[in-house]
Amino acid sequence: MHKIGPLSILALGFAFSCAPKVKTVQTYQPLAASQDAVPRISYEPTNPNGGTIPYKPAAEMSPEEAARRKAKNEVQTMIFGLAAGGVSMQTTLKQSLDILSPAVQEIQGYTIYPERIAVRWNDTGDRTPLAIQILPDHPGPLPLRDPVGVTHIGESWKASLSSEERLLSYLKELGAAIEKRTNDYDCTQDKTCRLSLINPGSKDAYDLEFRRGFLRISGDGEFRLEVIAFDQPKSLPPRLLEPIDYQNQTIGGFSLAQTKSEIQAHLGSPVADDAFATYFDRGSFALRKGSDLRFAAGLAALQGYQAPLAFGGSLGTRYIGQSFADVSKPEDDGTQLMLTLDRTLHNRAADFDCRKLEKPCRLDPLGGAFAITLEKGIFVFTDSIDRTWLSIEIPRI
Repeated sequence: MHKIGPLSILALGFAFSCAPKVKTVQTYQPLAASQDAVPRISYEPTNPNGGTIPYKPAAEMSPEEAARRKAKNEVQTMIFGLAAGGVSMQTTLKQSLDILSPAVQEIQGYTIYPERIAVRWNDTGDRTPLAIQILPDHPGPLPLRDPVGVTHIGESWKASLSSEERLLSYLKELGAAIEKRTNDYDCTQDKTCRLSLINPGSKDAYDLEFRRGFLRISGDGEFRLEVIAFDQPKSLPPRLLEPIDYQNQTIGGFSLAQTKSEIQAHLGSPVADDAFATYFDRGSFALRKGSDLRFAAGLAALQGYQAPLAFGGSLGTRYIGQSFADVSKPEDDGTQLMLTLDRTLHNRAADFDCRKLEKPCRLDPLGGAFAITLEKGIFVFTDSIDRTWLSIEIPRI
């Protein structure tokens, strides 16, 4: 199953094409669900001489000065959402050249520093940070509200938070402290905090989200602080919790009968937008673009969507991100999985073959994945042995 790395803010997702018209070949376009998604990386350079870093070259700074800066900056006390590693969200790129030790690597817009921080610099204006992430083993302390108190990345909160319910309660307590409000302040109602499950089917990690960033906590009972990330201030509407309804062709409680503007009125501003789709709800819900400017060409749920789909039968209820290996043998190219999905979702006989329908079901390879097109939706799975469910789209027929 896909595992989210320390710098991954969102799981990579796919947006899906509607079924092609008769005699039309349509190329499937796999897309990243978020411009913020970046792979697992180390703060150490993999090849120090592999390319030019467009900042102050290491040759202009002595090793002693670089080491001095690193030692000084990395132990600085963090201020959640505002400052870490010697820089703040108001520090300009030019100012950072006199503060940080020389950068060692760049990956998908993030600049990695020996201080064990990664900064995504704005390309315009004063070039202040768009985001800062704290990398594993960063030694700086992060003061939080009791009972956690002063903590560090990688530290277990088990002694302070003994249950999932207590974690949810602490989300609100911490939200009130971060917003400098009284104890009766409910940040979830004021859209300044929310809880997100990274893999809802397994609950292997929780994100405590706030307007200026998030804290990722492990779901293994240790409540370990795995990720600290700062961001630009934003409103946090509640995550979509409505189940995926294949039969009635709704996702998030929305249908294709609603206009894009009506749907967006409930979701707030998109988190990403490209030529194929507009993404909401932390990139887990998308509106497929088409020729009609008023209506979406499809509704899609991607990895990280918080609610399941009730398949019924032996498949039961499952979340995107879960494995279907139990109903798909390794030697199956996806055909048997396709037939199983169709028979289950449409309550057909055990030997029914949807490929013989007037509008047949279809299996399309995607390179590392495959799409299964049924009567009412398009499912995408990895072609690896675990058959991880990546997404579903409800297309406009």
